Amino acid sequence: MPKEWTGPTPQEILDGMCKAGRSDAELMFAFALLDKGIQEGKIREHISCLDDVRGFFEMAERMYVQNEGFMLSDAELGIHQGQCESPICRKLAQAYFEILRPSDEADCEQIAQELQQLAEAIMLGKPRPELEGKESMFFDSQTGADLFEVKVVDITDKCIVDEEFAAAMKKATDGGEREVFLCYIPYSGGMMCDIKDGYGGSFTSQSFNISRELSPDMKEAFEHRARLVGIDPELFQAIILANAPKLLKGENN
Repeated sequence: MPKEWTGPTPQEILDGMCKAGRSDAELMFAFALLDKGIQEGKIREHISCLDDVRGFFEMAERMYVQNEGFMLSDAELGIHQGQCESPICRKLAQAYFEILRPSDEADCEQIAQELQQLAEAIMLGKPRPELEGKESMFFDSQTGADLFEVKVVDITDKCIVDEEFAAAMKKATDGGEREVFLCYIPYSGGMMCDIKDGYGGSFTSQSFNISRELSPDMKEAFEHRARLVGIDPELFQAIILANAPKLLKGENN
């Protein structure tokens, strides 16, 4: 996303979602429905980033590919995107105004293709093949073998940045830029993901077994790590799984 794009306010997003293709009378009716929906609790004022991502693509498919109508729940996306600092949610808001809103019914096939590209850009990290194949700090407890990082992706652009902390770290590392990597490490019992976050090549690291459900303690640790990284925990888990190599199935990602 271009850095100069700051995005609309929550009201502007709601206005845009309601006004598309509507007469003044239909617009007034739509706003009345929104107000009633909020008052009656049918429209949530707070949703997660993962709900925003899922809801956005459902709304886009329905309204701009199938050319069907607006739903009250679509307003939740406008409320969330107007307030969320996540680069992912801001990218969705930008796509709404730059791709969806200017389109017409004849563009549905093109919109479907652009939505597929957008979904990949949202969920998939940038491959870093030059970092793959390196020995990790782990060994297989069953076989005793050293373990290697078979896939590494860069997800820095998906993370919220604490500007004050980033400025201090850049100063401490002589201008080092922040990097956040997902490093996938297969072992005899499944797959681990080592989450690396740091500046100037110096990283903090924490690994999680993604082949099985996390225990309550590990789930709490994962949620804490996600917040440090700067991604909604539910969305972060979805991103980790979306980028995971399919080695357990004998496939390559």
